[in-house]
Amino acid sequence: MISTIATWLAALIGGGVVVLSLGTVVSAVRSRRQDLAAADRTDRVRQALFERLRRDEPDWATWVETLSPAERNEVRSLLDRYLRTISGEERAAFLSLARALEIRREAIGTLRTGDVYDRRRALSWLAILDRRVPPRLLLEECTDHPLVREAAARVVYEHREEYPDAAALGTRLLVWDGDHVMTTTGLETLYRLNSRGSTPLLEYGETNAHDWREDVLVQVLEVLGRCQITEPDDAYGWIFPLFDHHSPAVRVAAVGAFERAGWRTSVRSTLPLDTLFSDPDPRVRRATYVMVAAWGDSRAKDRLLEAAREEVDTRTRLVAFRCLLELGEKERTASVFGDDPTWEWARAEARIADPGLTLDWDEHEALESAPELEAEEGATPTSADSSATDPNTGGDAGE
Repeated sequence: MISTIATWLAALIGGGVVVLSLGTVVSAVRSRRQDLAAADRTDRVRQALFERLRRDEPDWATWVETLSPAERNEVRSLLDRYLRTISGEERAAFLSLARALEIRREAIGTLRTGDVYDRRRALSWLAILDRRVPPRLLLEECTDHPLVREAAARVVYEHREEYPDAAALGTRLLVWDGDHVMTTTGLETLYRLNSRGSTPLLEYGETNAHDWREDVLVQVLEVLGRCQITEPDDAYGWIFPLFDHHSPAVRVAAVGAFERAGWRTSVRSTLPLDTLFSDPDPRVRRATYVMVAAWGDSRAKDRLLEAAREEVDTRTRLVAFRCLLELGEKERTASVFGDDPTWEWARAEARIADPGLTLDWDEHEALESAPELEAEEGATPTSADSSATDPNTGGDAGE
């Protein structure tokens, strides 16, 4: 009896394995057929599209009517790719095809009814089509979620010539109430909007910075540090109090906002350099050295040499030495610091980075003379500490 039951169980298990195996094979075959059919459909649609593109009158509307839903999706996918990369007459032809597919009308409708994902996708289309979206519609339908606002700001940037105040509108959409950190894409758009002759981000900060989250404030200051700002000097006014902010990350970012302002004599004379050079957080001092080095004149070199002489933090002094080397102050720095291990380390770095550079010393001996720096170098950046914008990151472990 027991053997009979065991035989039946073995048969059932074996049958189940066979069924599962057959099911897997059938599923794989079906999937392969679907892939082949999709590839065939893509090739067929692409060939038909380019055949019509060569005609004097493509008659897109008639062609679109003959397409199945799956084929229309293929055409939309191809359009999405080509409109982002092609310009000139071919782009105009593809835009005509987009109108035949009524992509803009669908996208505008989605802004009013879609969820976050659908609206972002709709805005992605609107960014590459040939007409702007009314500002009123963007402000009414695209401001309830930060990712949607970023996509809307990108539409404004891509159609910036069609908006009388594109930079201001896009900046407002991106920063908004300062309560949400921007993505990398959002920061890139914010920079592009504020680096084309005017910098409305400065004015927006003056009015609203006191309400922003700390990390948003840091992001805004970092963007400003990369912009070529042409506004009057007093537009910087709201940044100066940030040198006394409780967060080192904010102080670092505030310093960075002035890297490109070295040509402004009144701004330079107003900056509290003595306070910044003596800031208790080494990250702020590193950022200050990089800022002063970016100015590059004789006064900047003197201040850096003086700061390096007074600096007690090894990694921060290394940043000062790097800046002095970049400014061509090898001889003067060497005359002051001689065999200082940190100076030797900085010179060794410079020699390795530029084998053609003549600095008259053995870089291997120099590297061996600074073992304490070698232990730290894995966390040592090339200029100001890369952790400077992280409020949770402190200075050296030995501080």
